Amino acid sequence: MLVKSVGATAEIESFEQLLNKDSNGIIKNNEQVTDNKRYGFEYIMLNEIGLNYWFLKYGNEYGLSVEKLKKIAGCESGLRLDAVNYIYAGLFQFAPATWRSNRKAMGLDDNINLRFDAEESIRTAAFKIARDGTGAWPVCQFR
Repeated sequence: MLVKSVGATAEIESFEQLLNKDSNGIIKNNEQVTDNKRYGFEYIMLNEIGLNYWFLKYGNEYGLSVEKLKKIAGCESGLRLDAVNYIYAGLFQFAPATWRSNRKAMGLDDNINLRFDAEESIRTAAFKIARDGTGAWPVCQFR
């Protein structure tokens, strides 16, 4: 992380640094939040600021309700990046085949471990909902 400390203050140089704040919004100097490995894939433990950024970015990009995206992810995974239920994984609990087919349609890497990446999961869910609606989430689509 590139945080410049100036006296008692720190200057945020990029969005990635927002991910290195504690729950009170205070920058954790020289601490990495990327040291957690699961399923052979390194991912960032995101706080609410980070998740909101990706929900807003891809909700707006695909013309979707940001609140709807959040509600589906909250219902499916409790907004946990590491959520797993049988073959389903990530924020939106994508099955491997669904993940691969959507990622190929998007022209992006179809590695199923990317289901644990906040940005990629939200981007893929937004794409799928814009293209096919919310039917892939039969219970959570109505919450």
